[in-house]
Parts: sequence; structure tokens; C-alpha cells
Amino acid sequence: MKVVIAAYVQLMCMCAASQYVRARLLPMVLFLPGPHNPRAVKSPSIRQFVYLFIPGILILHVLYLPRHAAGQGWTPHSSLAVEAAWTVDAMANMHGGKRQGTSLLHSADLLATVQPARITGWPSWWPGLSLYGHGLRLGGKGPTRLVGDLQGTSNIEARSGWELYELWAEQLLMRNRLSVVAGKYGVDSEFDVIHTATVFVNSSHGTGPDFAQGGTRGPSIFPEALWGARLRMAASPSVVIQTAVLDADNGNILTIAALSWMAGGAESKPSRRRLVSRTTSIPLTSRIAIGAWNWSGNGASNRGVWVLGERRIPGQENVSIFARTGIADRPTNRITAYTGGGVVLRGPFEHRPGDTMGLAVAVAHEGSRHRESNIEASYRAHVVPQLDLQAHVQFVANPDASSRIPHALVAGLRILASL
Repeated sequence: MKVVIAAYVQLMCMCAASQYVRARLLPMVLFLPGPHNPRAVKSPSIRQFVYLFIPGILILHVLYLPRHAAGQGWTPHSSLAVEAAWTVDAMANMHGGKRQGTSLLHSADLLATVQPARITGWPSWWPGLSLYGHGLRLGGKGPTRLVGDLQGTSNIEARSGWELYELWAEQLLMRNRLSVVAGKYGVDSEFDVIHTATVFVNSSHGTGPDFAQGGTRGPSIFPEALWGARLRMAASPSVVIQTAVLDADNGNILTIAALSWMAGGAESKPSRRRLVSRTTSIPLTSRIAIGAWNWSGNGASNRGVWVLGERRIPGQENVSIFARTGIADRPTNRITAYTGGGVVLRGPFEHRPGDTMGLAVAVAHEGSRHRESNIEASYRAHVVPQLDLQAHVQFVANPDASSRIPHALVAGLRILASL
């Protein structure tokens, strides 16, 4: 009964602010006449969805706390996980580039993961099902207009506004050996990603630019994911196979496949669920992955491959290295090849065990004669559990892969807050 009440409260919250729901959905539910001009009714905005959908889930979570499950190792907080993060980039182009100047960017993230079986308190009801949503609010002007670079000196630079980044459902099958995700899904979370390199600010250390440049809306990466499906299977405790098919809404289809070999640290034999599920992660000592992507449709084809690896140095558990290389079709893509790598040191000082520092290089090739190189030195200070401050300096050689633009020197401060 409480589930029904919570669902009804959610519907009422949406109806109170959304003209679309008031004019179309509510009359249908209450058997009332609809609008005289349905085409004049606007669709709900992303802002309304983020503001109203998440509170409704919280209401559902609060109203239905099954007390009878408390003695069975079940905790109410495991049914719903809500995270919020705020990132601010203050950057300055100190020398070279197109012109000197400063820029300020910010990104607000709201993430929610729901386990329906745990909310109801009935583990046997649809086991292995997870629901996930990720909303973004982006703002500010990025440093690319100052530097004129090709790769991007800030990985949160994007058009300003609200964005529903991800919204998908995951089902675990075959005794947790197979994970199926369907919905609005970002491939930069599981495919072309290097966990060691997440400390760096330059965009190329996230998804490689040879892959990131594809598609009119991007290859389903930050800040806009595409609708589609992903399969991920654990072939063994250390080998994972995954593939995804996504629709770009303009007649193009993106197909991705990857094979990963992983070795865990303290968890040498991780559970199958932690290997395949999108909602979990495993601390790794080493990982090697090879992947391929292909755009098809409208009579054109565009493809590429990448290889990446990351590893903790034996005997130096606080030191990790990573490297990535990739190629893309030369006639179709501006960036035809990419090579990058770096080293990361965690706990560089005895009295600062939570800090991280690193040095990385990213080189994007435009054909065989032109290239842009980026060298980044970064230091992230862990101030308190919910706050990090990160200082970084980037040197950009041949911005935009052109000798006509002077080499640029960029300095910045990043603020990372989370709840």
C-alpha cells in the first residue's frame, strides 16, 4: 500500500510542475478530457525531470522501509544510493595559444541507484535488477576558446545547460555471469576508460580523442549518452567480454566491442557480480583491454581500434602507470591516431596519505605530419572526506595541430566536492 501511495505522490509532484503531464498524462489517468490542441503542449524539460523524479524516489524510499527484513542482513540504505558531486575548474591561459585569459567552468552531478528487490523487502522479487539515473548541470565558458587546442584542457567543458546523461536498467543473469543494460547509457564508464588516469584534467586521459570525435553527438560519452543496450559477461574471474549497440537518432548506429584482462589487488577472486555489474567496481593491480568501434548507416562507415593498459608497480603499491593508443579511419576523422600515458603516485608524502600526484602525456595525430601534444602535471590534495583541491599545469605544443598557433601554457585549480 505504501508503494502505491509513494507512486501516487510522485505522479502528483510531476503534475504540479509539468505542463506536459498536466495536459496529457493526468487526464488519461483520471479519465478527463485532454487538451484542445495537443501539439501546443510542451514536453517536460530535463530540469523538471531532475527536480521532481529524484524527490519522488526519496519519498518511495522513506515510506517503504520493510522492518521485517532488518534482521536478515538488509539495510534500508542499500535499497537506494544517491550521490551528488560538484566540480569547478578555474583555468588561465598564461602564455601562447590564441589569446591569454581566464575561464571558469562548473559541473553539478546528481546520481541515483535503486535496487527494487531491496526496496520491497522481497529478495525473490525480480532479483538482480538495478535502476540508475544521472543528471548534469553544466555551465561556464571553457579554455578552448583561449588555447585553441584540439584535445581539450578540461574534461568538463561542454555546452551549458541541463542534461539527462544516463537513465538505464540493468539485469544480472546466468548466476551473475552476464549483465544486460538497456536505456540511455554512457560507454565512457566501462569501455574506453583508464581508472588510473581519472586524476588528470585533460580530456584525452578519459576517452581517447580518436574515439571521442565520432558521431554528430559524440559516441555516447560525457555529456550526452545515446540510447541502446550493453552486454557484459565474465568469461573467467579475470577476463571480461563486453559489447554495446547504440542509436544516434540520425540513422547511424554505433557498435562497440572490448575484451579486458584484469587482476585484482586484495580481491584476487572477485565475485561475478562485481566483475560484470555497472553499479560496482573492483580495485585493480593491472588491466589490459583491447576494443573496436564502428559507425554504420547512411551509406557510410567509420571505424577504429584502441589498446590500453594500467598497472601498479610491483613493490611500489602507491605507484601506477598507464598507457593507451588508438587509430581511426583516416579519410573520415581528423584525429587519425592517438598515443598517451603517464604515472600516478598516491600518498606522495607520509603526512598526506590521501593526496595524489601525476604526470601524463597525450599526443593526437592529424595524419602523418601534424600533431598536438599535451603534457600535464597535477597534484590533488584530499582536504576532507567530501572535498579535494587539485592544482595542475598543462603545456600544449602545436595547439590545434598547427604550427601557426604558439605553444600554450595553461594553469588551473579544480575544486571537487561530493556528498
